[in-house]
Amino acid sequence: MAHVTLQATGYAQRLGVNTLRTAIPTWARIALGITAIPHLATGFWAVLAPANWYANYPGFGEPLVAAEPPFNAHLASDAGVGFLAVGVLLLLAAIIGDRLLTFVAAATLFVFSAPHLVFHLMHRVPTMSTTGFLTGIVGLVVAIILPVVLVLTIKVTEGD
Repeated sequence: MAHVTLQATGYAQRLGVNTLRTAIPTWARIALGITAIPHLATGFWAVLAPANWYANYPGFGEPLVAAEPPFNAHLASDAGVGFLAVGVLLLLAAIIGDRLLTFVAAATLFVFSAPHLVFHLMHRVPTMSTTGFLTGIVGLVVAIILPVVLVLTIKVTEGD
């Protein structure tokens, strides 16, 4: 099978992606893979056992989702599908390892996580402990920092 290199144009080119099939560094693939794991686990859990996910998420410490009743199986399952979609994209970016897919995965993770963080910052549940609140916030902040770091550091250099 012949290897075809497609030239990037427009916005992808301005981001520093000169070709559509240039590899990302190993550290980025590892970070994407590690970030995919909780998204996939959360997604599968919410889709396969929405009531259990609602009552117990994140599975340690204080339940975060159940802090805001009532339970809705449809909504819990739909949330799980969102987590699964993001997790699959992150995992594919880690496995395939090209820059354009990494930019798409980073943008998707940011768009998924930023409004989630804003919601939690603006709607703190009065019955939730400070530890429970901060646990959720820290996870979401990390999910925003990673895509920003990826977009700012993964550039195609001359000779790629």
